[in-house]
Amino acid sequence: MPKRQRTSESEPDERESSTGSGSLENYSRHPELWFDDGNVILAVKGTLFRVYRGILSAESPVFRDMFSTGQPGEGEMMDGCPVVHLQDALEDVVKFLQLLFKGVQTITVPQGEKNWPLTRALLRMGDKYQVDSLLEEGTSRLEAYFPDDTDDWNALYDGGQFNDDPHVIEMTNIARAMKLDEEIIHRALYRCTQLPTATLLAGCPTDDGTAERLSQDDLVQCIDKREPLHDYVQQLRREEVWNPRCTRCVRRPGFSALGVAYISTEGHDPLAEKDWFNSPEVAKAISIKFAKDGMCEDCKHNGAVIYKEHRQLVLSQLYQFFY
Repeated sequence: MPKRQRTSESEPDERESSTGSGSLENYSRHPELWFDDGNVILAVKGTLFRVYRGILSAESPVFRDMFSTGQPGEGEMMDGCPVVHLQDALEDVVKFLQLLFKGVQTITVPQGEKNWPLTRALLRMGDKYQVDSLLEEGTSRLEAYFPDDTDDWNALYDGGQFNDDPHVIEMTNIARAMKLDEEIIHRALYRCTQLPTATLLAGCPTDDGTAERLSQDDLVQCIDKREPLHDYVQQLRREEVWNPRCTRCVRRPGFSALGVAYISTEGHDPLAEKDWFNSPEVAKAISIKFAKDGMCEDCKHNGAVIYKEHRQLVLSQLYQFFY
């Protein structure tokens, strides 16, 4: 990884100011991460952080090398402190510094979609500044977004129903860049296929107003694999419906109608529902529409068991669809 160098945007006669040099006059101090006795100032996207170079150096060999290359008094100064301009995302820097200077309680939060910004910061900053402990924590959290067990999948994604959160695009790209296990990447791509096409094409908005998009190869995969996934859904549903535990249900007209309706359901998401056979919608259809000739309880239970097995099969065989 190339070492990051300090930049100086001020002329020598502008280097020091009690309120900030010319290049910093429009910057504001961060309310939590400005320590009056700090000895280095980080300037990031309009925000200033006054922190301790000793702690940064101890945790990150990149910062250690960065600070060792300059001489005291060189470069841009503010309040007697050297100023280092960083080009990282502001949110990433805030979370990175909170962890270093506020303690581990900043990351002891429940795993979940709402905590992706924290996971992203751990990964990006841990990787760029070679802080192995942060990188390992971030990697563990990223992998937890794509579990290999349907029970964990249900707990994380509320029964498999995906929202339109475009951050899964960032997750996929980071998983690719970090060369995580192929199974993780396949599950990330699977989640991307469930995004609306417009979201896939537009990408994930970033803090600087741009958008992060999938690579062309991954974008093509996500669009092209929808039809095969839809066919796979129908194949599995045929097996679920036409494997009753009793021959009596097979002869019931209502059972056949229910099976046809189930198989014909639109969608390309085999993991969309964790318990279709016992859902309120199906219970209502059986009890009202098909009344006496629908599906008996034994066959409903058998179908639900097969359905759960198929969902687990999907998670373990995504390599058939993605590379």
